[in-house]
Amino acid sequence: MDFEELLRQNPANIERFVRFRLPSRADAEDVLQESLLAAFRQFPSLKNEANFKA
Repeated sequence: MDFEELLRQNPANIERFVRFRLPSRADAEDVLQESLLAAFRQFPSLKNEANFKA
C-alpha cells in the first residue's frame, strides 16, 4: 500500500483530530500540512500500516 492510498482511507480522521485541537482554521491547516509532510517523509520506514492511524 502506498502513502496516497492510506490517506484516502483516513482523511476525515486526521483532519478532524487536528481541527478539534486547534480552533483556528488557518492554524489547523498549517499543522495538518506539516504533519502530512512529516508522515510522507517517514512513510518508507513504516513497518506496520495499521500503525498509520496512531
